[in-house]
Amino acid sequence: MTWAFLVPLLGGAVHLWAWGIARGRSVFPALARPWQNLLIRRSLEKPVYKEKLRLRSYGVPGDGDNVFLEMKKKVQGVVYKRRICLPLDRAMACLAQGTIPAAGGQIGREIAYMLRRYRLRPAVLLAYDRTAYTELEPSPNQLRITIDRDIRSRQTDLDLRLGAAGESLLAPGMRLMEIKTAHAIPLWLCAALDQNEIRPTSFSKYGRVYEARMRAGQARAMRPAAVKGGVCDAVCHV
Repeated sequence: MTWAFLVPLLGGAVHLWAWGIARGRSVFPALARPWQNLLIRRSLEKPVYKEKLRLRSYGVPGDGDNVFLEMKKKVQGVVYKRRICLPLDRAMACLAQGTIPAAGGQIGREIAYMLRRYRLRPAVLLAYDRTAYTELEPSPNQLRITIDRDIRSRQTDLDLRLGAAGESLLAPGMRLMEIKTAHAIPLWLCAALDQNEIRPTSFSKYGRVYEARMRAGQARAMRPAAVKGGVCDAVCHV
């Protein structure tokens, strides 16, 4: 597998990040207007600007453990993240009430506005095991490489305290690698990618879940005995 050949080549230039190995790392997006799936539909259309909100933990948290309520915005291919840290029980209350504690400051007010504007509620739980690398020598590129494995999702029991089990999104043995840099990808990394015939591709974790759900709804709708129920599933529950 190409990722297995690539990792040794990284050893001379990058090292494990402080959060380098995170098992059971969970991402909990709260997506807009579930009956319309507004934000994910916009995202899959690849617009100039898109945004989402998620509740993130590193591992399976308890009530008092800190989690991150995070906005992710992408403008013309550049990603911006703004987040606040707070205990899980308080974060869950914020999502339920649509309010953010005053201590959240400007970022908290932006998150509260997003909650109100889109009337967000938790929609899916995503979990994966991640290995993250950063440069040995800091540079303006701020290079970071992440490799995710065992990516899984579930659309029930949307509580981070209930563990990270879910349905796999990738075939066995597959990995998702992301290369994040403020400027250009270093030439040594370009050469390693080319040597291993690794090419860029578009991949959205929640996008995969949404598209699979759409296909399942359409398949049910095409069955004569289940037309009414299939349409209801697609419109009311998706």
